Amino acid sequence: GGFQPKMFHALSSLLESLQNFRVHLPPSLFEKADVVAPSNDNIAELTQGKCMNRQRADRAVARLRDPSYSLEEFREDVEAAFPELELYTNTHLCTSGWSGIEEYQRTMGALYSTYCLARLDIDGKEIFTFGIDSDGRPCHRPHGTTANKQQDFYDNMSWNNLLDLTRRAGLLYQDSNAELQVKPERMFAFLALTAVHDIMKNPALLPTVQGRHAPYDDYSEGCKIVDHDLALAYVMEYFPQLLPSFKEMSPGQRAPVLFTQSKMGFNNGWLVQGEAPPGALFSKFKRIIMNGGASEADISFYFVHWLTDLAGAEPYQARPWPGSEKFVSKFPMK
Repeated sequence: GGFQPKMFHALSSLLESLQNFRVHLPPSLFEKADVVAPSNDNIAELTQGKCMNRQRADRAVARLRDPSYSLEEFREDVEAAFPELELYTNTHLCTSGWSGIEEYQRTMGALYSTYCLARLDIDGKEIFTFGIDSDGRPCHRPHGTTANKQQDFYDNMSWNNLLDLTRRAGLLYQDSNAELQVKPERMFAFLALTAVHDIMKNPALLPTVQGRHAPYDDYSEGCKIVDHDLALAYVMEYFPQLLPSFKEMSPGQRAPVLFTQSKMGFNNGWLVQGEAPPGALFSKFKRIIMNGGASEADISFYFVHWLTDLAGAEPYQARPWPGSEKFVSKFPMK
């Protein structure tokens, strides 16, 4: 007798969530047809014939919490899985001021940080803090000129808060035996987002707003979108076929990616660095939440994305990945 009311309540909640989320369901959640008139010929040419390697992507996700799965193996898998990574190195200078190789390394750093967050209870804390050695093995002790900062970070970082955020983002969960597991579909979407999120810093890839989409944000027909986040959002919304990894996502995987990329109107970097007044930071963010258009999981998904992006922000040149130098040695511990 108690089952039917519970079922009714669950279905009612699901229906309400779908109704609230309808404003975040652009056709690009479902579109997979070929592009007739791309918004940028360069990206259309560079991605033509490229396909995401689903087998390697699934392997990366499935083995994330395997103690024997090394960071080097993870690198090989994500490089083979996501062809968009090649787009970073197709330019000498990005709009950020970094070179294409440096932006590629920053993106790999964000992916490495995701690897660490998924295995904090295995070796993630050590790799995030101390990096890996020349043989690709996790370092377990502080070293170099920032050794004191490394040890201080390792000892005082709120690791449980990081784990909690990752779980609230739907990337990890506890099974019936209280063991941490990866949520495959959600983690795949997160890895793909991380791989592609800064490709529009390559100025050759920036799209031009087409008439049927104008105005797009503050850009009118024929204008090139120079904001790299908006540029990627535009391509995802109207030309998802140009992004092989995004194209292969299911609607449920695309939704949090689109939400993260284009719906928040919230720049956490501005907040951390004090670069904007509260109204500019929070108005759209608050409106989306108040209107029921954002779940806690998707907001947490956004903040994990921001965290890993910042964690990998320091290029590492020819060195083995040194861990998150931005968090460990560039920021003061408070």
